[in-house]
Amino acid sequence: MSYRLVVDTNIIISAVLTPGSNPDRLFQTVYDGHLQLILSHAILEEARRVFDYSKIRKALNKRAVTTTEIEDFLTKLSQISILVVPETIPNIIKEDPSDNIVLAAALEGHVDFIVSGDQHLTSLKEYRDIRILTPSEFIEEFIGTE
Repeated sequence: MSYRLVVDTNIIISAVLTPGSNPDRLFQTVYDGHLQLILSHAILEEARRVFDYSKIRKALNKRAVTTTEIEDFLTKLSQISILVVPETIPNIIKEDPSDNIVLAAALEGHVDFIVSGDQHLTSLKEYRDIRILTPSEFIEEFIGTE
């Protein structure tokens, strides 16, 4: 069975910063066609902004990751994903309203799971019958360890 999932920005950033990490493994499974990734333009734009944060830029420079490689990665994600345009953004996470774009994409994309490392999202555990898991929880339950 192929599951549909939304990832939040921190999963995208972590996959680039830490090759071989659980977020990276998750994307490898998507590339292999075993998972269907759902994203929105808002999530991709937020990732683009976060990649420009000085702290993230320093970490990327340390790993010799170029701006071109980041753009190529984001382009690849947009090409292999179903991009949704949510009509409304729920106002569920008051502490960090930008996290609500993930919930909106999940609803619009009729996903099975949200995968996130963000405590505001993971503390919900579930949103409208959509399970919210950390990357390690998702991999342990659905991909397995090697």
